[in-house]
Amino acid sequence: MSPSRTPAGIDAFLFGTLCHAPLRRVVFGREVETVPARIAGHRVVWAEGQYFARLVPGDGAAEGVLASGLTEAE
Repeated sequence: MSPSRTPAGIDAFLFGTLCHAPLRRVVFGREVETVPARIAGHRVVWAEGQYFARLVPGDGAAEGVLASGLTEAE
């Protein structure tokens, strides 16, 4: 899944720890506008032995947020 480009910037599905607004502020260095989002046919799983999540094909829908207005650098 690739991010989509709009005149207002790049939209991207964020999941896992990036659903937590305080962490997004640290990662992006600013407030990022988000709305709740789901992607059908995928699920979020923790990467084995790691501290981050992965998006993988699966039953149901992965829950996360859609971030809008991101820049190329972000």
